[in-house]
Amino acid sequence: MSRKVEKLNSEMQRTIAAIIREIRDPRMQSGLIVTVTKVETTNDLAHSKVYISVMADAETTDRALVAITNATPMIKRELGNRIKVRSIPDLTFILDTTEAEVAAINAQLDSLLGGGAGGSCRSGGGCRGCGKH
Repeated sequence: MSRKVEKLNSEMQRTIAAIIREIRDPRMQSGLIVTVTKVETTNDLAHSKVYISVMADAETTDRALVAITNATPMIKRELGNRIKVRSIPDLTFILDTTEAEVAAINAQLDSLLGGGAGGSCRSGGGCRGCGKH
């Protein structure tokens, strides 16, 4: 990936995050935390995948993704007003489930290793992250 595309991705990530915070849609509950985790733009600058993470239950997450997808023309227009680029790429919003997957894996590991609230130390059982042993 060229330096130009990397710079554009970074600028688009910050700007799209700000624009999403401005969306006024009933499906976007107040206080809902939506994060733009990554933007991937093709080398020809024609298309961008925008990965978002929503800190909410599955139903609220789905509604937020629909609201953001429906707002794509407005987001693209605002992006064109805020960043200097000849042509704004077509945007595709994708739900980034990495954090949920990591939490599920950690829960499985905890259950396999004998569980325990918060990964506390157990004598003879090995420490899982307290930093003392």
